[in-house]
Amino acid sequence: MPNITKNIDFNMEVDVLTSATVANVVNSILEFLLYQRNQIPFVYKTLKHYTQLWEDQSQDDEVTTVRQFNINRQRDLVKTTKDSISEMRQLIHTSFQNNIIKRLRFLFGTTTLTPREAYTIHIPTESIAIKHYYEHHQMSPAALNKALVNLVTTQELYDIFTHDLNTTNVYLELEMVDDINAINSSRMFRKTISQLPQSCKDIHFHLLHVSSANFENNSLKCCKELKIFEDSEILEVTEDCANTSNDTSLEQKQDQLEWYESEVIVRGLKDKTVHGMNMWRK
Repeated sequence: MPNITKNIDFNMEVDVLTSATVANVVNSILEFLLYQRNQIPFVYKTLKHYTQLWEDQSQDDEVTTVRQFNINRQRDLVKTTKDSISEMRQLIHTSFQNNIIKRLRFLFGTTTLTPREAYTIHIPTESIAIKHYYEHHQMSPAALNKALVNLVTTQELYDIFTHDLNTTNVYLELEMVDDINAINSSRMFRKTISQLPQSCKDIHFHLLHVSSANFENNSLKCCKELKIFEDSEILEVTEDCANTSNDTSLEQKQDQLEWYESEVIVRGLKDKTVHGMNMWRK
């Protein structure tokens, strides 16, 4: 059986595209996939809400029954899954902050060699502006939600999502510049990218920058004219250094691109009752 390959465009509507915006979009796609592919029983924010409630309750509650003990054990599994999602999200943010990423992918399966589904995200590195700050050019929640809703309604994903996926492991792999100084502090290791098995469903998200503003990134000086840039004179930062282009950086480092695998693994969580009692209740 040949691979089922799908290509889907994902529009990012924002005036200026920053690496932090792309990281935020990637993390939103991760949360979207975890929920849609039945790896978590609620959306990520709801999962965080419950775990925080349990942490507050645990300070006052005393375990007096076997049922409560089993519920707490099941809640610990939920917390572990939530923590691993948080770690993967943070690793993605850190990776975009410290390196140039061309592609990344989430693998759903027992191992990285036997995934059932693979979701590759293609990064528009040539569109990322490095002279601007995420705080000044954030993608609005409405625009992000609209893009995610569009994913749900695409025929390509509908054909896949109509088939259930049992709880499994979720792995993260990134193709990025081989900069050992930027990678040493992260939880990743270099790997030889493996070919997907024939039975794996291969989905590709192509992130596209859609700007409503009529300007080029190189000519926009909104962030450069902020007071913070006055400190560049004190630090003796040159104009050439401040205006480094992401385009030339990637072109010059194409031969340095390597695939890395994250040590962080998200293990799917199956919702279940404990002796007929719902663990999500107080």
